[in-house]
Formats: sequence, structure tokens, C-alpha cells
Amino acid sequence: MTDLRKILELDRYPDLNESVQGLLAGHRPNIGILSYDVQFNAPLESESDICNQIVEFAKPANEAAVRGLFGLCNGAHIGKFLAIYGFSSETTQKYMCTVSWDIVKANTYGRLAGLPKDWFVVAQSGLSLNEVHLIDETGNFVVVEEGNPSAVVRNYETVIDWIKTEFNFAIESLNDYYSGVGNS
Repeated sequence: MTDLRKILELDRYPDLNESVQGLLAGHRPNIGILSYDVQFNAPLESESDICNQIVEFAKPANEAAVRGLFGLCNGAHIGKFLAIYGFSSETTQKYMCTVSWDIVKANTYGRLAGLPKDWFVVAQSGLSLNEVHLIDETGNFVVVEEGNPSAVVRNYETVIDWIKTEFNFAIESLNDYYSGVGNS
């Protein structure tokens, strides 16, 4: 989790809590006892059986990009503005601080129509989660509009660029939301 703490500068949160389950920050007890702005599940070991299964499932998406993402976190929620899918199983669930949206559902029976079949769905973002994040066969992280998958909104060459930028977008949206901007 040290990598993620550094990449996203999570030590800026005075209530940052790291455990075997992951990272929590931005406690919102006024919303709910278990409500946090930032929730990252612990990463998977890149050569673990579970990670190997995810890589196989994700094919033909780029293996290094898939391992890179799950080596940073196994799912996350940033307020209601960014949801990174994770793999939830009996083995991983005890190591999750939040039950993440399931990577299997997002790529099988819950897959949005019109998405390229060889791209791996990894996240959704936006106020109404109307942007879909995918890993393509070259390892790029591509963000498209939910209703128009051919409309590329953003494109990143690395998992680090993707997670850093999208995390900051989500935090900015969350701050705007709490300050009342666009909440009429």
C-alpha cells in the first residue's frame, strides 16, 4: 500500500488508516459510521493464483497493465465519483475494507453494450458513473462515455498516470459536491 500512498499523496489526510484490508481516509460519521471519502482495498500479489486468474479472464487486455492495477489495489471507491472494480471471493473478502464492485460482473453479464470485446472494464466515474474505464490490448487505460463507447474521453499510457489523474478528478468532484457546487 506504500506505493499507492506515495503516488496519490494520501498522507495529506490526517485520518488516513492503513490496515491489512487497505486504506481508509476522509471519515464522514455524519453520513454513516462506516462512511469514508477514500477507500482502497489492499492490492493482490502480482503472481498470486487470484491475480493469474484475473489476467487470464482479462485477455486479450494487456497483462502488465492488469497486474499493475491489481498490484496497487483490488477495488476502490472515491466518494460516489470513482469506483474501481475488484475481485471479491471468499479468499479476498476478508482483506477488503469495502465490498467493491465486481470485476467479473462488469466484464460478463453486466457488460455495457457496444464496448470492444477485447477491452477489459476496470472502473466507472462521474457524478452518475457515466464514464467507463477500460484496459486495451496495448496496456492503455481508456475512458469512454457510457452511452457512446466509441467516444474516448481520456486516454492514459500507464496505470500510474490513470489512477493519479482519475483519483484527483474524483477528489475535486467530491470537494465540489461537499461545498455545494453543482448541487442544486
